Amino acid sequence: MNKKGDLTDGVYFIVVMLALAIIFIVGNLIVTQFNDHFQESDVVSPIGKQITADLTARYVGVLDGAFLAFFVGIALAIIIGAFFIRTHPALFWLSIPILAFFVFLAAIYANFFENFIQNEQIAASAADFTMLTFIMNNYMFMVMVIIMVVAVAIFAKNKTGNI
Repeated sequence: MNKKGDLTDGVYFIVVMLALAIIFIVGNLIVTQFNDHFQESDVVSPIGKQITADLTARYVGVLDGAFLAFFVGIALAIIIGAFFIRTHPALFWLSIPILAFFVFLAAIYANFFENFIQNEQIAASAADFTMLTFIMNNYMFMVMVIIMVVAVAIFAKNKTGNI
């Protein structure tokens, strides 16, 4: 397959990051509740209780860093893929409404995420994630920066495709 970049990459990026954020936060809620029940159980050995407590303590740190890695990795992949798209600089004006739509979509999802973490049951779980909540609370601005870099990568080439 010879896929160099596509307009739908931006939509995939915005949707995937929101989905990962929600999955990680809900996963933390489930793992924490599972650990609480495990610790209260008389059937589980102290070694099993210690293992689940250690895994629960590491969950947030690992997935918070993983979210940052996914965010940066997918953004770089989109920027690199955009560089290989052959376009003419005159098409820049046609791409502005499409890029504005991506910012609008990111703003909607950022508001959705903000409303999601306002839920009483979710708020404590979401508060544990520092990088994830920072990125999602500033999602529109981060997507806007990525879009500006993508626009430069797409349109800042001469006819041979070099910068």
